[in-house]
Amino acid sequence: MHFVRVEIVLQDAAYFIIFTDAETMPPPLRIDNFSQVDLDFHQVSESWFPSTHCGSLNYSIHCCSDAVGQDVQGSRAFVCTVCLG
Repeated sequence: MHFVRVEIVLQDAAYFIIFTDAETMPPPLRIDNFSQVDLDFHQVSESWFPSTHCGSLNYSIHCCSDAVGQDVQGSRAFVCTVCLG
């Protein structure tokens, strides 16, 4: 099975559709939440990055963006917060 990564970028008044090989992409992450409370998590970056919600006793699939949140070793950092009430 082969995957293709598709990006759609709006620049000025033009849309660009970019097709790249997904073999170089990191695999998606599965966040398992075995706790009784909901969690929100997001990648660490210099710019704002949307958070993903994971309900209690549930799981969520998250795909990392390319270079967002990579440290010097190339690993990705995430921030996880507990949602109370």
